[in-house]
Amino acid sequence: MLPPQPSPVGFEHLPDGLGIGVASPRLTWTLLAGIGRQVSYELELERRGGIRRTGRVDSAEQVLVPWPGAPLTSRERATVRVRVWTPDAADPSEWSTPCDRCAVE
Repeated sequence: MLPPQPSPVGFEHLPDGLGIGVASPRLTWTLLAGIGRQVSYELELERRGGIRRTGRVDSAEQVLVPWPGAPLTSRERATVRVRVWTPDAADPSEWSTPCDRCAVE
């Protein structure tokens, strides 16, 4: 059984990062209450038509996780999503809903 899908990624404690003004915003997501704990995560970053994945990162971190790529440039947009592993599941969760509202002004 797969872990439940995590929440969409937030940026610097904001639900979306449109016009955030930070070139390397830190990322935050949550799991549903009662699901257990995260033991690993994987981030996917899409920008300028290219996709970069971090690969599995063994960490329980979910709050203010460092940006997984090169800093954004002015007015550049990126789409970010996350999936997680829990101790009870060998496979990762489904990917979170993509957050495509991250852009530096």
